[in-house]
Amino acid sequence: MEARSCSREKKKNRKPLSKLDLKLPKPPRRGNLSLSLSLSLSNIFIYSNSNLINLLQERLHVHR
Repeated sequence: MEARSCSREKKKNRKPLSKLDLKLPKPPRRGNLSLSLSLSLSNIFIYSNSNLINLLQERLHVHR
């Protein structure tokens, strides 16, 4: 019986959280733009770094 009451309480606690999330003010478009830009830049850096690592590994294999 105790387990059932706990699960019911958890379900009740989930609903107000979703309502709060909806009420939160949305960030301005500029913020979203800068965030997406920074993410794309970081992705580019990661991609270029992975390419460099691959080149280095190939050169190391050639030397061996």
